[in-house]
Amino acid sequence: MRMGINAGGCCCCGGAVKSKQVDIGGVKVGMVGLDEIFSEVYGCEMEDEEGLKKELVKRAAIYNYIPESAKEVYGNSLLREYKEYCRREGEQR
Repeated sequence: MRMGINAGGCCCCGGAVKSKQVDIGGVKVGMVGLDEIFSEVYGCEMEDEEGLKKELVKRAAIYNYIPESAKEVYGNSLLREYKEYCRREGEQR
């Protein structure tokens, strides 16, 4: 399996994964794969915010390092970003 980095972000299996700057507790952190993660979770139509935060962190941790001690802060930030993603998706429909 070929893995590497290109201008758009991480490259695995021939597809580019975009990176995005996310405010995590007041610090800008580069994260990859969020558009793909948000798209997958959006299709699941989850409504429980605590469960949703855990799912977002679990999926984001596949592509990004998330310290155990910061999972709550990451969860809050990812949920905020996900809600913005849902708002944009709703406008496109």
